[in-house]
Amino acid sequence: MNPSQKILVIDDVPSNIQVATGFLDSQGYNILFARDGRTGLGIAEQHRPDLILLDIMMPGMNGIEVSQALKLNPRTADIPIIFITAKNDPESITQAYQAGGVDYLNKPFSKIELLQRVRTHLMLNKKQNQLEAEREKLKAHIKTQDRFLSIIAHDLKNPMSQILGFSDLLVARLKTQNYDKLDFYAGIIASTVERSFNLLENLLSWARAQSGRIKVEPRLFNIHELFEEAISIHESTAQKKGNHFELEIEEKTAYGDPELVLTVLRNLTSNAIKFTDEGTVRLSSQAIEEDIRLSVIDDGVGIPPESLEKLFLYDEPTSQKGTKGEKGTGLGLLICKEFVDLGQGRIWAESLPGKGTAFHFLVPRTQEEFDKRLALRAS
Repeated sequence: MNPSQKILVIDDVPSNIQVATGFLDSQGYNILFARDGRTGLGIAEQHRPDLILLDIMMPGMNGIEVSQALKLNPRTADIPIIFITAKNDPESITQAYQAGGVDYLNKPFSKIELLQRVRTHLMLNKKQNQLEAEREKLKAHIKTQDRFLSIIAHDLKNPMSQILGFSDLLVARLKTQNYDKLDFYAGIIASTVERSFNLLENLLSWARAQSGRIKVEPRLFNIHELFEEAISIHESTAQKKGNHFELEIEEKTAYGDPELVLTVLRNLTSNAIKFTDEGTVRLSSQAIEEDIRLSVIDDGVGIPPESLEKLFLYDEPTSQKGTKGEKGTGLGLLICKEFVDLGQGRIWAESLPGKGTAFHFLVPRTQEEFDKRLALRAS
């Protein structure tokens, strides 16, 4: 038995409430009570008990009406209801079950029988909730798998076809010693390979995150070093688009897994370059209470408000072409959110269309803060 399990007793007779609540309270349950149906509905919605014991014969709103109202409310619809009443005619029993009751107990009742019914339905409800949670996890897993396969089928197949096509052109031109446009073909191959490699890295990171195979290894890391590494990965692409980098480092260290933080910085920096022409991409660090805020800010095309709200949603991942027609899957930002969550932080974006975009994410300042949040999430 879980001592934190809540049971709501709705009965208009104080002595009945005292008998039920006194006995169940002695068994370690957290007991709530109401002396009329409308009050019971309010308590049920606010506290969402694990089980409701409900009398049928009450003035104003009877137990059948209360049960029907509970089942119409999404917040209370799944709470099991045991009717406890002096009415034992077949019609009343039928009405009780039709109104959503899971059991029916006649007054006067045995305390042992009441306890057994309560334990049984609490256990069944717990199992039902576990099954529902597993079902939702399975649905999410299937959706993730479908998205993974669609990216492989489309977003990796297309660049591979492009690489093969231009490679064939290169080979044919070399065989005939026709060197016209060779640099153009080679440039397309190089940029396509770079995009495909970045996508493949994201796919592998995402697959590891979804399967729970990422081992977080936090430590105190040097922010400047990670900024420099993120820049070096994308420096050639930035130069081709006429972009340059700026660093604003107010805080030099933070606590987290540097590999996860680097992956986030890599994706955010890639996005900033993708949507900026001949502009500035700024990486900054700033102390915000117990966190270090790391930011990647550009002065590019910005993000429309309707897309900004959906950036980190699995159900509605957003993707738009860059300033040079660069394609994306929206996968990078989903990985950023996964990894920032693993690092006990938070990520968000601010943007003005035509003015630029700022992505910010928080990393704990110290090991103590990291451990505190990790323990809080596990509880």
